[in-house]
Amino acid sequence: MLLVASAAWAQSRNITGIVFDTDGKSPLVGATVILKGTATGTISNADGTYTIHVGSDNDVLVFQSLGYDPQEVTVGSRTTINVTLKESAQKIDEVVVTALGLTRSEKSVGYAVSKVSGDELTKSISSNWVTGLNGKVAGMSMSSAGTGPGGTVRVTLRGDTSLNYGANEALFVIDGIPMSNGTVASGSGANYANSNAPVDFGNPISDLNPDDIENVSVLKGPAAAALYGSMGQNGVVLITTKSGREQRGIGVTYNGSVTFETAGFWPEFQEEYGPSAVTTSLTNRVASAWGLPGTMTYDGQPVRQQISRYTYGEHFDSSKLRYLYMSKNWETGEFTPLPWVYADDWFTGLFETGVTWSNSVTIDGSTGKGTSTRFSFTDLRNDWITPNSGYEQQTFALALNQKISKAIKLAAKVNYIRKNSDNMPMSGYSQGSPMYGLIWGYNTNPISAYRDEYMQGRYTYANYLAGSGEDKYNTTSGLIYNSLEGHNPYRTLYEELNKLDRDRFFGNVSIDFTILPELTFTLRGGLAAETLHVARQPLRHVPREDHPPLRLQLGLPAQVQQAVGSLRRHGGIRRQRPAQQILLDHHHRLAAEQRRPRHVFVRQRRGSPRHVALPQQPADQQPLRLCQPVVGRHLLPRRHGPQRLVVDAGSLQLELFLPVGIGQYPARQGVQDQLPSCQHDQRYR
Repeated sequence: MLLVASAAWAQSRNITGIVFDTDGKSPLVGATVILKGTATGTISNADGTYTIHVGSDNDVLVFQSLGYDPQEVTVGSRTTINVTLKESAQKIDEVVVTALGLTRSEKSVGYAVSKVSGDELTKSISSNWVTGLNGKVAGMSMSSAGTGPGGTVRVTLRGDTSLNYGANEALFVIDGIPMSNGTVASGSGANYANSNAPVDFGNPISDLNPDDIENVSVLKGPAAAALYGSMGQNGVVLITTKSGREQRGIGVTYNGSVTFETAGFWPEFQEEYGPSAVTTSLTNRVASAWGLPGTMTYDGQPVRQQISRYTYGEHFDSSKLRYLYMSKNWETGEFTPLPWVYADDWFTGLFETGVTWSNSVTIDGSTGKGTSTRFSFTDLRNDWITPNSGYEQQTFALALNQKISKAIKLAAKVNYIRKNSDNMPMSGYSQGSPMYGLIWGYNTNPISAYRDEYMQGRYTYANYLAGSGEDKYNTTSGLIYNSLEGHNPYRTLYEELNKLDRDRFFGNVSIDFTILPELTFTLRGGLAAETLHVARQPLRHVPREDHPPLRLQLGLPAQVQQAVGSLRRHGGIRRQRPAQQILLDHHHRLAAEQRRPRHVFVRQRRGSPRHVALPQQPADQQPLRLCQPVVGRHLLPRRHGPQRLVVDAGSLQLELFLPVGIGQYPARQGVQDQLPSCQHDQRYR
């Protein structure tokens, strides 16, 4: 028994040793030593030494470290085991170091380098790939104003060293070409609390397609930025895009995704008290603007109208009846008091489920003899969490590699990005922001009241005229407000458009001359160009050149044979009925009733005006008598957004200028004075 116990003790013992680097002299720090088949393990310390307990001579130790090939060693009768690890044939610590795209081992450079592969970026599904770097690079800080889809992301690597907010951001370099990444915005950037608050159109680097990125290297040390001068003083983010495959053959890759997003959280609101009541008799100004009589009664008793949101009013009680904004029946003109209750969706009801569709196709091929090509196309479409907001983006990328001879290699990369949006949300506290209407809204008004008001065409110019004749249209900012019911956020979203059209081209060509096996001469040239057009389009007082005129010919056929339009279709979960079909159905209905429409509107869900052409009028048709647009006469649903109509139906042509929202407001001065009023025509009210 004593001999057996002694033999067992001899096999169970501690093994010590040193783990060396490839040269066999330098200790390797942080190498893991694991007892194979178990969870027992340890790591080498600062001098490369380790200690691990084994149970028998047959145990196997596994030595491994990042960037090195793993090595297995059987313990046997030894108590000391020293191991030299060899670097992996597929190095994972190669990084882009210079503007020429040279690669060096991470250990050979004298500054901090972090690397993120393109596969890691595509795993984090986001409409902005830059946010995929968040949490993957030590010392990288990101901030965003939360300004909507494609909004600016600010990236800093070495902290803020300047009081100038925009002077602390890292430099982005794509395939050796420094790229401008400034924020694109319009408005008063220093003042977010006025009628000219900025609109964030995003920074250009976020438009890059993550499927085209091979890897991202982040250089944070001062020496890393030496080649880029003062531009790189805050660190450098080096982006290497993909090239063609090395294996012979042709490959096709498809990558598609759909992402849904919702508002993350809501402010907390009190739900016990409503807005205060000023008086039982409204002033003439208030009554006229709302279309209410000066004194409201119910069963012979005066009833309060709730018109102030500055202070708390009465405690909510469903047994109480009050005249609210929804009290008016727009068909009969009668007013009915409603229960005094809290509207649960007065703030949250505006927001929808956003959706982003991304489809990418890549074709790459190689002859196996030094020639390879890669082409990719990506289509990205975003509908944001607020109505009529989002963007579209198309990306084209082409990479070519050609081995001209044993000593000469040619490489070229070209990228083209097209991004456009009919409406990007406004930042800050401004009358042009839909949030303004919610902040100043009543907690007794459900969001459906604002939505129905706009979609049914009741949110019109007359609603903004006070009884005293005061025009509550802000002629300076081009914005409309109403202090009684609050801004209608739907009108803001559909008619105060912040448009973006951006075309970006960048690429490079390089030639490598191999002089000696260890000496290569590289010649590289690059080009980056961008065209950018941003426009803020309020509903009225718009310069003529910003909106091409509406052209009408005096005549309209009784039968519409064809309506041809270029109407954009947006992928997503909020699909609308095509506006062309609505136009045809409406005209057929009018023809059946033997009526001729005085105003025709074609509206789409999102965007600025489109064109629709109608056939010429037969000679025997009665000409159309033009007149001033009349409030509330919308023959088509407003949910399809404002449109521009071109009618070809005769020989006499009249050119009108009408702002966005055709038919909503009178035409510009000089044109409207020449047209008779249509208000006597009851058919189109």
